[in-house]
Amino acid sequence: MRAIATIILSTSICIQSFSQEYPDSATVERTLDEITVQAPSVIRKTDRDVYAISEEVKKRSSSPFNLLTNTGIPSISVNDVMQKITVNGKDAEIRINGRKADINQFKAIPVDNIRRIEFIDNPGLKYDGATAVINIIVVNPERGGSLSLSDMQALNYKWNNASTSLTLEHGKHQFSINGSGYFRNDLPLFRDYNDRYLMPGGSVVERTETPDDGHFTNDGIYPGISYNYYVPDKTNLYVSAWLPVNLQNELLYSGSLSTKGISGTTRLTDLQRDPNNNQRLSAYIEQKLPHDQTIMANIGWGRGTGTSRRTYTEEPDSRAIGDEIHIDNHIRNQNSSWSAETDYTKSWNRNIFTAGLRYSGSTNRARYIYETDPTVTVRQTTDRIYFFGEYTTQIEKWNITAGAAGTWQDNATEGHHVSNLHFTPRLSVAWRYCDVSRWALTVSSNTLSPTVSETSPIVQQIDGFVIQQGNPDLKSYVSYKAQLRYGFALGQRFSGSVTTSFQYSPDPVQEYYTWSGDKIMHTWNNEGHASYFETTFSPRWEYIPGWATLSGSLTLSRSWTKGHNYRHNLTNWSGVANASFYHWGFDVLLQYERGIAYLLGERIQRGEAYTMFQAGYKWKDWHFAFGLFNPFGRYSQEISVISDLVKQQTVTRTTACNRMPFLQVSYNISWGRKPRQASRKLESDLSGSGASAAGR
Repeated sequence: MRAIATIILSTSICIQSFSQEYPDSATVERTLDEITVQAPSVIRKTDRDVYAISEEVKKRSSSPFNLLTNTGIPSISVNDVMQKITVNGKDAEIRINGRKADINQFKAIPVDNIRRIEFIDNPGLKYDGATAVINIIVVNPERGGSLSLSDMQALNYKWNNASTSLTLEHGKHQFSINGSGYFRNDLPLFRDYNDRYLMPGGSVVERTETPDDGHFTNDGIYPGISYNYYVPDKTNLYVSAWLPVNLQNELLYSGSLSTKGISGTTRLTDLQRDPNNNQRLSAYIEQKLPHDQTIMANIGWGRGTGTSRRTYTEEPDSRAIGDEIHIDNHIRNQNSSWSAETDYTKSWNRNIFTAGLRYSGSTNRARYIYETDPTVTVRQTTDRIYFFGEYTTQIEKWNITAGAAGTWQDNATEGHHVSNLHFTPRLSVAWRYCDVSRWALTVSSNTLSPTVSETSPIVQQIDGFVIQQGNPDLKSYVSYKAQLRYGFALGQRFSGSVTTSFQYSPDPVQEYYTWSGDKIMHTWNNEGHASYFETTFSPRWEYIPGWATLSGSLTLSRSWTKGHNYRHNLTNWSGVANASFYHWGFDVLLQYERGIAYLLGERIQRGEAYTMFQAGYKWKDWHFAFGLFNPFGRYSQEISVISDLVKQQTVTRTTACNRMPFLQVSYNISWGRKPRQASRKLESDLSGSGASAAGR
């Protein structure tokens, strides 16, 4: 399986002061049990923390990424360079006024339009299994406009992020044109690799790769346009089109393989290419009804084409034993996706009822191209219906939410259908001990599904020992989770949370290795179980009021998997630490992150490890920043296979981010603005994907 080389940096949680929270109609959700702990900075609600955004924070924030950093939310890691946001090392779901959005849509928001940020670390059924939700509440001015420009350039490598956003408002209408680009050319990349194969007769083959060369290239653009028509407290119409294009995505490893006990070496080359392009259209409408009722609907369509290709060669010298190997896994994908959804919300007194119905479908046509054999075409489709109902009530210091969801999904491969219907209940009970202390216990479940590659029946060769084949009979499955969270705030300078959770999945989709003829087969099935336990401490301390802050998170986790003829476990710790300083227009950030490790069947995937230093200065509408990637230590990312038949360890490294200097310049200006409020609640689920060329 290939290692994806990404470089994570740039996250900080800085000091701030917040403006007074004003009532508005940006959302119809009346979350109960509001407890103002550090007024007016943050309002601790039962299911979320609401952070008001002051004019001061806006003035010293050059982008939505920078503003989220300056908001000071513990456990959130912001990756401005690689355009990524995580919560305790896990991917976070971004929403804009409740509408699901991606990173490019998030960073196109004008900073002046952001009113508050809602952090939901225990999302309900409405969010369909999201780990955590960051909801950006935006207000659209009645007239005026804004322009944002940003560019980040490494000083010694071809690494650049650029973005621009133009927004115009007039009366009930808002127009936005956005564009962003990422350009990373020929970045030096290498891997430390070793493997071990158990042969049928009991003999063992052990190999070690010495890296010689390698590079990483990833270039893409993301243009988009949107229109918003808004009648206050009545109607909201939002239409958007996005046309992302991945121009180049190339990963090359080359090195020399040596086999234990055998003289000579084998020249190895592993090249992967995945260019693609996509088109996405969506239309959303929200209508407010009498008696605190709101109905929302959204439709969407997406289409994508792309190539997934892996070329792998082994060329032994005259002293080495073995045959020359040439593998070319070449797939051309064409996929389409569509979705339709509607939600209904009713609020009264201390109660809220929410219900929704969503349909999403996708189809992928994968053409497997061979040098000598005829092309093989595989058509895979997915249809999914999700429906839910959830009710919330408040009784004195108690807040109770109960509901259930149903998920019907049909996966078809060349006309072979596998259908499942799962019901997943959820119950959350929260208790406010006092104004600065609160407990929440949640028992929930959600449905998980196999991917296109896991169900593809085509056999692909990985190397001289291993082949891969998906399983069209894979089924979706239910994962059950219990979580206990304690949130606290000691004065106005120290706050945080402690969260403990346990997750159990019977009959999950898990990989395993077995013999098939003279090759080791890598495949998947629904067998065994998987369990995961973690405890996370996320504090924030403003040790110099208005000047300096320490924040971060520390997670201890343990995983267990049982599958086809195997049992594995893993204990791991991960965390993020931020030290930030701000005064007189200057800002300084030091950050360390150790990525979380997951045990997935017979595979361990460890996230990135890095350090970062950045210093910046805000002058009028400009922001200038200088930084170093990894001023201490080295970047690394690891993937390990721990099967009895196959043991592989790949540690991806790059010198590009070791003491690599970068310069970032941002410009933001707005004009003629008069505040007014608008809201968007839903977004299409356009999740069509293609098959991937098999690799390590």
